[in-house]
Amino acid sequence: IALLTMRSGITPHSDGVSYWSAAREVNRGHFTSSGLIPAFSDLDLRSIIESGRAPFVDFPIGYPWLVGILAFAVGVIGAQFVVEVAATAAIAALIVRGPSRPESFRQLIVRSLCAWVAIGVPIAVQVRQGGLPEPPFAAGLLLFCIVAARLRRTRSTADLMWLAALGGSIGLLRFVGLPLVVIVVVEGIRSTGSRCRAAIAGVMCALPGLVNAVLANRVTGRQIHIMDRGWIDLKFAGTSFAGWFISWNTTVSDILDAGWHTPLPFYAIAFATSAVIVLGVARWVRNRNPSDATLPLAVAGALFGALIITMIMYDALAKFEPRMLYPAGVMVIASFAWTRVPIQQHTIRVMVAAAWVVIAASPTTWGAPRFDADPVRSQILTDAGARVVIGNAADLAHYQTGIPAAYFPTATYIHSGIARDRDDVMTDLPCRLRQADGVVLLDPAGFPDGWAIDVLERQLNEGRWERTTTAGYTLYTPSD
Repeated sequence: IALLTMRSGITPHSDGVSYWSAAREVNRGHFTSSGLIPAFSDLDLRSIIESGRAPFVDFPIGYPWLVGILAFAVGVIGAQFVVEVAATAAIAALIVRGPSRPESFRQLIVRSLCAWVAIGVPIAVQVRQGGLPEPPFAAGLLLFCIVAARLRRTRSTADLMWLAALGGSIGLLRFVGLPLVVIVVVEGIRSTGSRCRAAIAGVMCALPGLVNAVLANRVTGRQIHIMDRGWIDLKFAGTSFAGWFISWNTTVSDILDAGWHTPLPFYAIAFATSAVIVLGVARWVRNRNPSDATLPLAVAGALFGALIITMIMYDALAKFEPRMLYPAGVMVIASFAWTRVPIQQHTIRVMVAAAWVVIAASPTTWGAPRFDADPVRSQILTDAGARVVIGNAADLAHYQTGIPAAYFPTATYIHSGIARDRDDVMTDLPCRLRQADGVVLLDPAGFPDGWAIDVLERQLNEGRWERTTTAGYTLYTPSD
């Protein structure tokens, strides 16, 4: 399935370009840098103008490290492809293997069909094709559950430390993995009976991701800020859950349209799935020796808790969107696959899993879009001798040419909604770009930015820019 859906290679998502850029810098020996400041970043674009690199602080550093180190052997794009395919294979294999081997052939079929759903639903295909960290993150969570189940049986300190190290590594792939420390500590106390060893394991688990998050926050200066969340979050939640049961293309526009026109069935699905997770977490908390199938639900609950806290207090961009919920969805599927039932119910479970594959993970939805680079974009930047690009499609320019790039500054810090002063940045932009051999490129494929265009046109009238237009592209070159 992974090879079939990625037959056209990586098709970069906007976040995927950020990960690609950071992995490229890791491959060059710069382990905390990126050549791109994305549209939603709180960073000052002057940092990339001055050095050609910016701190990589908008995402955890684990995925770029993984890809960047592997890139020494196969290149960055090849490394992303290998990581995504290997992670997809790991998700399927770990769901089939489970904490214990299948007890019967029918149980094996159920687990195999569940694995198909986990890697074949549209959002799974999209994150894989986009070169995003969700597949390795989900694979890591499954392995975490299996190691936690083994810890219950062995009660070994070595297994506890292995679980903590695994949890720490997962926290470097996505910050929402940080709450795994709670599961490490609780399972450590239950299994070893030692609060001291459990506390040490908890510190080991939390430290890598926590250090990454704190250092990134020091660079951006992001503050805790209570967000005004609206109806849109419920619409995202309902349709995101429904994407696991309907074969459709879960783009943002589809989510909004579907959530507005047919909300009730989707919200019912969201409520039922959430109830399953809550009940699973409750069983894990109250039962000192819960079944292995409750572990994935406990992990899903931890992810949900982290996402909700992030949405309310820290990040206005965080939503119950399909990509954010994909790892939790894999956990729910794993719980269903690993649940032990009487043998007479195996046939019913096979039928349910088979129907799930048909309605949610049909191969007819497995498109393989190809990234088509516009040669005009490359030619314009090459002819201009640009060493830095500022514009409204910075990720496309950077991915196609490798030239360091940044978006125009926004009116507010996107993650918090707090106002920012961007006039000062634009005032001295022509001078800074002239010193750095940089240009401004307005791309027809980019986001419209009326404020930036107005500023550029005013500065053009003042004689600070020279403007040329080619095939819909507008290039601003600093005047001498």
